[in-house]
Amino acid sequence: MHEIWLKPNRRILALTLVVPLAAATCGIFIMLAASGLRYWPWGMSMLIISFLLGIWLIRKMFLPRLGYRRGYLLVCLSRGRPIAVPIDLVKCFCLSHTRTLFTGIACLETQISALIIQLDRKAKSFRSRKTRASLGAWENGSITIRGTWCEPLCDRVVTSLNERLQQAHAECNQQHPGAVTPGGGSLNK
Repeated sequence: MHEIWLKPNRRILALTLVVPLAAATCGIFIMLAASGLRYWPWGMSMLIISFLLGIWLIRKMFLPRLGYRRGYLLVCLSRGRPIAVPIDLVKCFCLSHTRTLFTGIACLETQISALIIQLDRKAKSFRSRKTRASLGAWENGSITIRGTWCEPLCDRVVTSLNERLQQAHAECNQQHPGAVTPGGGSLNK
């Protein structure tokens, strides 16, 4: 089991549950209103598809954007399994702003909050990764998580992430005495 550090935007995902609910309602209506068994396969297909879509969306509601497990920061910005980054390579979390990928009326761009994760420069194998652009970016040794698809970002959230990062560094240092921190110094003095 892993510890959740940053949750997804459950409000948007809950709102999208309207689609499978509407499809299920249509499927039930087709099955009940249709005379004979001719339309039952259509109604049943709609029910099954909406059920599977609903399960998938509910699962997405509980997959964190950031998690922690046994010395690794779990970053979930793409399809498939989260990417495990050794916690000793994570330097800090910062609050920033980024432009949206979508333009609004009259091509106006808006700013959204973003969480920046700075990685150690020595981490060559973690310099960049492919991500879903709507969720964030991972390039030049820093990870950007767009605030649209995670819990609301504010100073309090970033402060708690940095505090938890310090605790994780200390835990890893206790398990591996004499380990070197990302800044180059030993935590055990």
